[in-house]
Amino acid sequence: MTQPLRALALRAGVAGPVLYFGTQVLVGAVTPGYSFRGQPASDLGAGDGLAASFFNAGAILTGLAVIAGAVGLVSVSRRLPSHRVLTWPMAVAMISTGAAAVAAGVFPLPDSRHGGGPVGAGMFAVPLIASLVLWQWTSTGLRAYAIGNLVGFVASGAALSGSTPLDEVANAGALQRLLALTVFGAIGVICWVARRTADQGGRSRTARSSLHC
Repeated sequence: MTQPLRALALRAGVAGPVLYFGTQVLVGAVTPGYSFRGQPASDLGAGDGLAASFFNAGAILTGLAVIAGAVGLVSVSRRLPSHRVLTWPMAVAMISTGAAAVAAGVFPLPDSRHGGGPVGAGMFAVPLIASLVLWQWTSTGLRAYAIGNLVGFVASGAALSGSTPLDEVANAGALQRLLALTVFGAIGVICWVARRTADQGGRSRTARSSLHC
């Protein structure tokens, strides 16, 4: 893969979380009665209206962007401080996440194929693998983010399962988005620092310098 294509693929990965949340904000704003706190994102894609079609198209674009980011990550894996034993599983988890997003757009609710089923299970591994990958960069900021993101993932998952005093039904939308932020946000961060690190000379540089550029 050429350098311009690698950069484009990683930029697509960075755009993934922007597309994911941006589509929700735009469609939710024009959907009467929709509650960001109480309703999950997938409710925006149900139905046959123009807004639902726009949301589903955004989900598909999100998935394709994340998959492109995974390809870009693999292409620069030799230049990164993280070992390929972790980088490659991260890419696989990203592809799984992207496939789930594409399936969510192609098969909107109430279709039973919505979200891709087992194909999308890798998204739940993203926060953990991303934390391990980012820990290998010599950056206090990235390590702090990795820990905080992992804590957010565990906390939101626990709340959604009903294991906390928080009302998981009344706050279903907010909790689902917090969980999604720990997944898609981590993907965006990984792709961003991977692109900057690769551009600055790979293993001889640290992600710390990229954070200050």
